[in-house]
Amino acid sequence: MSTDSKMFHLPQGRMSAQELARDFVSTARTFADVFVQFVAHESEAVDAGVLLGRRREACAALWAAVVATFDASALTDQEKARIVPLVRQEMLAAWNIHCAGDPAVLYEITERSSHYLRNIDRSSQLKTATNLLKELLESIDSEAASALPARRLAAMVAHRMLGDLQRLNEIKAGHLID
Repeated sequence: MSTDSKMFHLPQGRMSAQELARDFVSTARTFADVFVQFVAHESEAVDAGVLLGRRREACAALWAAVVATFDASALTDQEKARIVPLVRQEMLAAWNIHCAGDPAVLYEITERSSHYLRNIDRSSQLKTATNLLKELLESIDSEAASALPARRLAAMVAHRMLGDLQRLNEIKAGHLID
């Protein structure tokens, strides 16, 4: 075997669904924090209810991006069915930070994400991210929407989705998921 072909071979191993979910969420939380701060930056001039609405919409759009990424991955349907709920549960801590610890937040964000999932493009994470941002901007108040750097935010989400997709596919190629 040549040196070049060895470079692309990942050693087979085992990874539990819980480990994969924690690995995924370890960086997803940080991204969610940054993204939510862009979309729903706290200021004295904004009503608390309006700010909470922006934050929930941002979290729902991000959850839709996560679901779309898992859908596009090489993971089997059975693996996705085990891992995605674990990721959702792990993301609850981040969502609670942004959504005032509301116990209904998990359900509301998951339900609201279905609105964003209507316009995913299974063949393009860039188009999906652009569509998600378009929907997000239409869902929040016009004052906030007009002040946001929409193209930059779409690029951030697309970059995140592509990186996550690559990572999930690398894990799938090199590990048996338990």
